[in-house]
Order: sequence, then C-alpha cells, then structure tokens
Amino acid sequence: MFCNRRKYKRHKIKCDIKVRMMGKVVEGADCMNISLGGMCIRIPHLPEEGPTGRVWITRKYKKDRIEFESDFRKIWSRPADISSDETMIGIIFGEMPPVQRDNLWKILQQEERGG
Repeated sequence: MFCNRRKYKRHKIKCDIKVRMMGKVVEGADCMNISLGGMCIRIPHLPEEGPTGRVWITRKYKKDRIEFESDFRKIWSRPADISSDETMIGIIFGEMPPVQRDNLWKILQQEERGG
C-alpha cells in the first residue's frame, strides 16, 4: 500500500528562479514544485555541485509581488531525461527569518488558489 512520507504538501509550480551553487549563478533554472520544506528544481546542465546553495523566487500575482529567498541543502539529483543534459535537483530549505517563511507561505497560498 502507498504511503506518502512527505511532511509538507507539494504544490506544482512552474517559474523561473535564481539559484547559486558553489558561488556561481546557475543559468536557466526553474522550479518544478515547492513546499514549506523544500523544492524540486530543473537546471539545463549539472553545475559544479556543492551540497548547499541559495535560491530566490519572485512571483507576481494580481495584487501582490512576493519575493522569497533561502539557503538550501541539496538532498538528491538525477538526470531529467536520459537523452538530455537537464538535471533535476531536490533541495530542502535551511533556517530562514520569519519574513521569508511568511513570504513562502504566501506563495503557497496563492498557488493553492490558482495564482
């Protein structure tokens, strides 16, 4: 029987994000899904990997512009497709200030409502 072991609900979301790993910005990164605990991102090619990084998201909604940023720890990576250089990376967010936690919560609420 299937058992969902995830602590937080994932929200499917497609958006551009800014990612920095090993002190370098990863060009062409986008978010595939997000939760209160972390996210899955797709990048065009596997960068020089490090175990940590930083991510930035800016979302524009009808009445809001929400900016979120957090340090992260990479927990897995795998090719997005066998015939592609694209890579999927699972990350978990680090400790964040309350304002960033609130901004993340607002993004998740907006996505739940359909943006």
